[in-house]
Amino acid sequence: MRSVEIRNGRLFYYGSAVGYLEGDGLTADPMFRREDLERWLERKNLPVRWVDGVYDRLANGESIQNAQPLKSLRIWQLKPDTPIEMRFIGLDRMAREFDGPNPSQYRIAYDGQAESQELEDIWNKFCRRTLPGGDHPLAISDVIELYDVDGSAFYYVDKREIVSVDFTPVIHENMNTPEPSRKDGSDQRLFQKLEQEYLAYLEPLRSAALSELLEKAGEIADTQAVYRCLCENTGLSTEQKEKLATLEQPLQAIRDRWRQTHPTPEPELLEACKALTTSQQQSEETPALSMTL
Repeated sequence: MRSVEIRNGRLFYYGSAVGYLEGDGLTADPMFRREDLERWLERKNLPVRWVDGVYDRLANGESIQNAQPLKSLRIWQLKPDTPIEMRFIGLDRMAREFDGPNPSQYRIAYDGQAESQELEDIWNKFCRRTLPGGDHPLAISDVIELYDVDGSAFYYVDKREIVSVDFTPVIHENMNTPEPSRKDGSDQRLFQKLEQEYLAYLEPLRSAALSELLEKAGEIADTQAVYRCLCENTGLSTEQKEKLATLEQPLQAIRDRWRQTHPTPEPELLEACKALTTSQQQSEETPALSMTL
């Protein structure tokens, strides 16, 4: 058996179909990108396009004779210095309150090949791990772009579905460079810490059993309410924000303090924040405090 050969329009590597002829070149799966294979392709003067998922498509018997080549994929996320109120919100609110989504407020978090053009498949692949050019997994308020030489199609990750949206960014080489922050330092430190903690809290819930979600429903709802209220409320002073930012887990600490007495998020939540920042002793009920305030 030859290590590399082309039969019936397909590229075989040690007996496995890993690519297929397309136009004047060849499309192959990068999972099999090896030095000996690349040398063989060079000797045959075959330009190759490496596309994720080709091996699976061939192994599953998918017809590639008339198959359309997969489009490339970009995922856009809000820049770190955008208002925290814009994050993780539905399209209706984004359009109503921020006249968005506005490409100038987004940056590229991922740019590569897609294994599938199905939006649900893209969601399932990228919703669990932080994207290489972003600070969280694919989430609400992100924009998905599928593109090729003929143009782009854009989709907004809404609360319950992924919907088509008008979004025409200007791509240039410095697209991923964050602009200088317009927030003061205390805002930036606190909100970044809250966001990181909130995403870390949500991560294990994505794969949790229904019974576990039901058992923790109250805690989950309170965590979401506290996070939303803190992101949208500007009633805290700079000093209070700075003190809250020193906590190891500010979201958990504020939520636990608030849950002792709260009937509604506001104004009781602000009172919980102020109590944490003015207390002279750590409470046994807020073990996340890392210092005496």
